[in-house]
Amino acid sequence: RRAFKVDGTIECEIDSLSPPQAQAEATAGAAEPKRKGNIAAVVVLCHGQWSSKYDPLLMALSEGILRDERALDGGHGVEVVRFTFGTRFTEPFSGYDKEKVELLRVIGHLERVMGKTVRCVLGHSKAATVVCLALGELSVGGERIGAACISGRFDVARGVERSVGRGIVQAVMAGDPQLVTVSKTTQPFWLTRERLEERAAIDMGRAIATMSQNVSGNGLKACFLVAHGESDERIPISDALAYARAFRERGDEAEVHLIPGADHCFTTPGHRDQLVGRVAAFV
Repeated sequence: RRAFKVDGTIECEIDSLSPPQAQAEATAGAAEPKRKGNIAAVVVLCHGQWSSKYDPLLMALSEGILRDERALDGGHGVEVVRFTFGTRFTEPFSGYDKEKVELLRVIGHLERVMGKTVRCVLGHSKAATVVCLALGELSVGGERIGAACISGRFDVARGVERSVGRGIVQAVMAGDPQLVTVSKTTQPFWLTRERLEERAAIDMGRAIATMSQNVSGNGLKACFLVAHGESDERIPISDALAYARAFRERGDEAEVHLIPGADHCFTTPGHRDQLVGRVAAFV
């Protein structure tokens, strides 16, 4: 595991089972030449709301992907990259466009500076939406890319009232910004009308439908995994099914994996193991 930064601001870590020398080459800066001999295939993992690159679910997924014997690319294996979004505390219910830009910057750095090929991008919760938005502007070196939407919200306009309360949302929409604290483990943040309107304007059906011009038009074939816990306390299963339907309607492969009894973060070890195994097989 080695840390590196993209553009001096986005904190990333790269996980690999390769020897230390190969890891050092993998995280070399822009001044270093691209090396054909090092591991090239990369899976990018994106955390959900209020989390970070050290999210326990991402850490478990990274280990599972690396140790699964199917995660091979021409005998070289894969590397997994995790990074932390800059808006994780300041804009937990908005900032989708900012996070999309950060994800594209990370992928661009991996491809153009570090000489990697990004083969799969995974987003949990809020980041599932971000991954789908980014795919519409993605440019990678391979001919095929996988995207995994884990516990993703398709109807993005929903969900805020559940977390902060209807009274706060009504006050904000009336033009009265609110300093909100959701729990003892999260930082206070300002919720404004502009941020709620930004969120409400996101149309995932349209975003996925218009992906064709950018992804398929560049000769890049996409395949998708949609995974969801059947006991998700935050986002209903119907959102997962809506994602799968939208992917299939644009002609892409889309697997759906529903885990009975699993919650939003797959906190029960058995449920997490099921998810990790399904994601590793998908990769």
